[in-house]
Amino acid sequence: GHDVTITETGSKEICVCSVSSSREFTCENKDTAYHDCSVPNASQALVEFHNKGGYNTETKYRCKVEVNVIGKTEDKAEDTKTVTAQFIKLTSTLGVGVDDTNNHIIEGSKVKISVQGDNAYKANTVTCGSSDTVTVEVSQPTITCQVKFDGITHDSGSVELTHDLPWTITEKCGATQYYDFGNSKCVQCEGTIGKEGQFKRTCTPCQAPWEYLKDDKTCGDTPDGEYAPFDNANSDDLKTCLPGSKLDKPSDQPCKLCSAGTFSDDGKTCKTCDEQHYSSDNGANKCLKCEGNVTSDKTKCETCVSKSQEWDGKACVLCTSDVFKNGRCIKNCGKGNMIDSTTDSGCTECKAGQYGNDGQRCVTCDPGYYQTEKGQFECFPAPGGYYVDSKEEKPKKCEKNTFSSGRATTCTPCDRTQRMYTLNSGASFCRTCQYDLDGDGNCIKKTCPQSLFEKLGVGSGSWTFKETPAGDTAYVPCNGTSDTAKVSRVCVYDSTNQKAEWASPSFASCKSKYSEEVNDIAEAIAKASLETTTEQQAEANKLLDITAKSAEFAPTDVKQLLTTIKTLTDTITSSEVTTTNEVMEGVLNSTSQLVSALEDTSDSDVGQEDRDKGVETIVSIAAKIQQGEILKGDGITVAKCGTAEKPCNKPMELTTDATISVTGAQSPSFAVIDQKKAGALFPSPKTGSVINSVTVNVESGGTSRSSEGYKMSLQLKANKSNDNSKENSGKKLTRTCSYYNTQTNEWTSDTVETKEEGDSYVCITSHNTSFALILSIEEIQDPFQGDFSIAINVINVVFLFLTFICIVPFKKFRSRRLMQIQSQLVLSLFLGHVAFMALGTVKASAETSCTVGVIIVQYLFLASIAWTVCASVTLYEKIVNAIKSYGKTDKNYFFKCLGGCWGAPIILVMMGWVTADTMSKNNLEMPRYIAESNSLGKGEESTCWVNDPWKYVSFMVPIWLCLLVNAVLFVMIARIILKAGKSGSSNRGHAREIKALLSISFTVGLPWLVSPLMVGAVAQAFQWIFIIVTGIQGIVMFICFVIFQEDVLSNLFDLVGKTPPECLLPPKSKSSKSVTAESSVKPTSVVNRVERKEDVIEINKATDYSNANQEQEDGNIYAKLEDDAHVTAVPSGGDEASTGSLRSKNHYETTAFHGETDGDVPPPPAVENGGDDDLYENHAADVDLAKSSYPHVPQLV
Repeated sequence: GHDVTITETGSKEICVCSVSSSREFTCENKDTAYHDCSVPNASQALVEFHNKGGYNTETKYRCKVEVNVIGKTEDKAEDTKTVTAQFIKLTSTLGVGVDDTNNHIIEGSKVKISVQGDNAYKANTVTCGSSDTVTVEVSQPTITCQVKFDGITHDSGSVELTHDLPWTITEKCGATQYYDFGNSKCVQCEGTIGKEGQFKRTCTPCQAPWEYLKDDKTCGDTPDGEYAPFDNANSDDLKTCLPGSKLDKPSDQPCKLCSAGTFSDDGKTCKTCDEQHYSSDNGANKCLKCEGNVTSDKTKCETCVSKSQEWDGKACVLCTSDVFKNGRCIKNCGKGNMIDSTTDSGCTECKAGQYGNDGQRCVTCDPGYYQTEKGQFECFPAPGGYYVDSKEEKPKKCEKNTFSSGRATTCTPCDRTQRMYTLNSGASFCRTCQYDLDGDGNCIKKTCPQSLFEKLGVGSGSWTFKETPAGDTAYVPCNGTSDTAKVSRVCVYDSTNQKAEWASPSFASCKSKYSEEVNDIAEAIAKASLETTTEQQAEANKLLDITAKSAEFAPTDVKQLLTTIKTLTDTITSSEVTTTNEVMEGVLNSTSQLVSALEDTSDSDVGQEDRDKGVETIVSIAAKIQQGEILKGDGITVAKCGTAEKPCNKPMELTTDATISVTGAQSPSFAVIDQKKAGALFPSPKTGSVINSVTVNVESGGTSRSSEGYKMSLQLKANKSNDNSKENSGKKLTRTCSYYNTQTNEWTSDTVETKEEGDSYVCITSHNTSFALILSIEEIQDPFQGDFSIAINVINVVFLFLTFICIVPFKKFRSRRLMQIQSQLVLSLFLGHVAFMALGTVKASAETSCTVGVIIVQYLFLASIAWTVCASVTLYEKIVNAIKSYGKTDKNYFFKCLGGCWGAPIILVMMGWVTADTMSKNNLEMPRYIAESNSLGKGEESTCWVNDPWKYVSFMVPIWLCLLVNAVLFVMIARIILKAGKSGSSNRGHAREIKALLSISFTVGLPWLVSPLMVGAVAQAFQWIFIIVTGIQGIVMFICFVIFQEDVLSNLFDLVGKTPPECLLPPKSKSSKSVTAESSVKPTSVVNRVERKEDVIEINKATDYSNANQEQEDGNIYAKLEDDAHVTAVPSGGDEASTGSLRSKNHYETTAFHGETDGDVPPPPAVENGGDDDLYENHAADVDLAKSSYPHVPQLV
């Protein structure tokens, strides 16, 4: 039943044996009458063969097929074919130098024999030679060769072929014979002799000049250097050419004269003249010596007559060089040299540090190149890591933490601000340190400490990871000893906190103690038919039992069971299979338990593709349950609406955190996943965002998202438990309804409408996918705040500067202690704000600039707060404690403030910086001192500030403690001022007290108390308040210290010869004016004014309390007052004479506070003396404090 054929393939010698079946067959020869083609195991065979007969021989060929099936012969077939071989023969051609005159060749002539046939054959001659084309000598007219054919696939062999030559073979004549063709014989020459072996028709003589008769029998070539003067000359007749000529073989004229510039002294050859020799004529037998210059062709000798001429090889030409030495024009001294007219030779070697490559001048080595030797034609570049300090010396190696890339004159320091360093000296580049640099520029390698990690059920259950550098991965065998599968854990560097921290371990290669059981269950479920509910329930129970142990699963177990559960769910939720709610609930709980294991499994161990299987399983279960049913698992709830009790178009409470209503859908199903499990199943939103509610998957029961009338309204309760946490303090929290795009694996809010309703948000859309609230956490950025801050700081600095120059240059103000302290406060604030604005322009990457700038700003603001404390204490002593102190004063108080306020802050700042730097260098897992910040609030440029916790230790806490002291003192001062205000007349109002409190509050730094309030939701509002109240310090201080200070203001107007406008001066009371008119003395002394009798202190002894020496003698002023004074009642109508005894030679200057318009005479003051001794002089020492009257307060403040 099989068809076997033999076909030709285009060449008559190659056939194809083929069979129509794909079974094996064998072509074989069973009969000697045929040539076999045994080729097993193929459907066809190419067979090459050769005709052994050689001439037009027919060859029969047979191919036989036997088809075998399992050892039995199933079928047989065969075919035969007769093939006629191509004609093969020998051909001949004459060899080189064979004379074929009259179709005769001499016996022994060379004849070329070739095999003529198909190119498919490779024929080698055995008798004639070793290749398919050979040259042989012939001695008879017929040649027989045996030809062997090699390279044939199956058949090979040889054949003898004969070939008749197309020429007549003649005998070989002797040396003195010639062949007579007419008589067909050799004839002896008579009188003339020919060459030996030459095929001659006749005898010819030996031809002159190049043949001669060697032995009176044969002709030969003349020896070298000789020629035959005539034919048939013998050896004695040979001659040589005369000197001055040479043999000219093979010319008919044997001798030829030598040309000019050459000579011949032997008559054989012409030779060129030596150096400084020449021959000007032909036929010279020698060359003449030249004392001048020889032309390049050695035919002339010339001498340059002028010293300004030189020989150019052909003639004398004018010297174009400036140097002419020894009859030679110096144009080129050779490489490494230069032309130098000062030397005898006209040339000089190039010096070290120079090179010369044109032979004319020496050039200094280029920058970054060097040459240490003389007479050199090149300079060498400095290699990478080296620099050229001196071009005459070898390059020097770059120091550590500097580099050069080659050809350098200096080494470039590595940029410490970018944490660049080198391992050693001689570096050609700087490395980047991922961590910190120590003081010597060495990279401090951060490492994760040795750590023990435990996970029950997996491998050995606990693994110790050795100390590992940041960026490296530690590996420990899963079983803790020699397992090839390993637990890996990466040591990660946190650039924000400058710490090396361990990442979560990866157990992707490990197995747990339940791995075999998981595999068995997976195989059993894969083989189960699941056609009955009984079988479904059994498999669901197996899954429920095994997933209860999921806390001890390896990642491979979780992945396998996710796939198994999905396979089981896909089977039982198909339309062809009937199931029960008990089965579905079991599968749901199994999935929930398995998802719990995912919460602690990294994405690298279980990828998103596997996690999606968990979501798909839950969605499939929700789609399978009956309408109106709700199944609840641990953290997962599935439901379906569509009954009269639970219509889809009415809000349906899925859980306490999710309520939904759907219109336009056939049979929607819902799956609710709590926030924690959703975080395990879904990928995290973009950076800075988190899932902030339960996740609800909505499937509209076959309705497409584009169907008309389809609408979904989902109410989700937001998780606000962390809104007021420290991490979210001062940040903008935004919640948006978003859906999970399964194509891109991303959360997006496109086409989803979000409405806020109290703690819940309503999501309205037409999507069929998973929904959740996404909480976006962002830093609060007010673009206007930065610009406003800069502007108000500039204004603040201007007014602080004006305040300072209005007071400090004048000696009479510098002697007042309070003004001295206020001036130092203004100066420190001015410098602090200027430094702060400058720091805002320094980028965080400039580490050195950042560190210096932060320390300066920190120091200046600490100094400012320190000066507010001094001011607070001073005001307290003047206002609250003035009467109690009885005028006692510390003459060195200001200098103590000066040292403490300017000295203590720098100690505090430097201690913090040194401590942070030392701990960081010693790898004590503490953050660096400097951190990135947005100092000016712009947000687009990252600047620098003090890092946590150092900003609290060395800055915030000291400031808050100082402000707390100031606040307590301010309350006590304010109490006294307000009580003093009440003791005055009622028509005066409270303007004076308000101005005093405003001035004191800014003096003691109370605006800074706003800073601790910049937290939480109100952070941005208090940021604005802080910027404003600290920004107007300069303005308020200028008004209070300059405008409201009458003597300061008057002094400024006095400088230009003017008086202050009335509107800027405090109004004068009538009593004051009358008293002033009556006395030539300023109405500043208690004795110059009419007072209430209960406020008058009579002093019998006029003591000069401004005299420092007297103060030392008398001790406490107020103690002296108690000894020398007594209280007397002055009649209300007393005149000046009656009060004259109360006058002292010192009239105590007072400054009435602005706004004092009361008609009452001011009470006696406790004022600051204008003298250098800085004493408080109080003539009201016996004021009755029980009446809560503070007569010194209004005028002092």
